[in-house]
This record gives sequence, structure tokens and C-alpha cells, in this order.
Amino acid sequence: MLNEVDWVTILSALLTPTTALCTIALGFLQYRLAIKNREDKLFDQRYQFYKEAQLAWQNSGGRGGEGHNIANQYGCIELLSYQAEFIFDSNISQHLRSLKCSTKDSEFSEPFLKYFNR
Repeated sequence: MLNEVDWVTILSALLTPTTALCTIALGFLQYRLAIKNREDKLFDQRYQFYKEAQLAWQNSGGRGGEGHNIANQYGCIELLSYQAEFIFDSNISQHLRSLKCSTKDSEFSEPFLKYFNR
């Protein structure tokens, strides 16, 4: 049978690896949380941009109303496409630039959908 000194020695020997394993587990969980947090922030930025672009599109008469070229006269579409390059891929900025002659809402929203379907 083991005496008290042996138990203390065994437990103190197991304490270091146990602490190391707990630290590794916490580090891994923190890493996963940071990745998820970054994805959530990017989603929020993209959605906010989408809502602002949609509002600019509707205010410019993009729904087929008159005044369709108001946003284009002031470079609103160009500004939006420039901003889109930072949070989306180049397809969205090219899509926004192609909207200058379009008036259909479905044409506006369609490319954004792949970023919002989780």
C-alpha cells in the first residue's frame, strides 16, 4: 500500500500535465470563439452594407420609378462599389457597377444572398 508521501508525489507529478492540458483546451476554445466572433462581425458589416445599398438603390428610383439616375449622377453607386470591395469579393462591386442601367429589385438582391444564407 502507498503511504502519504507517495500520494503527494504522484499527485504533484500529475498536476503539471493536467494544468497543461487544461490550458491547451482553453486556448483552443478561445481560438474557436475568436474565429466565430470574426465571422459574426463580418456578417454584421455585410448586412449593414446591404441595407445601406438597398436604401440607396430604392432612393435612387431603382425600383423602376422615375429619377433612376439620381444616385448615378452623384456617384453613389461608384462609392458603394468601392466600399463593397473591402467586405465582399469583387463580384459584388462589379454587380453594383452593372446596376446603373437596371431597375429590377431581383437583380439588386440576388448576388448578396449567398453571403446571408448560413
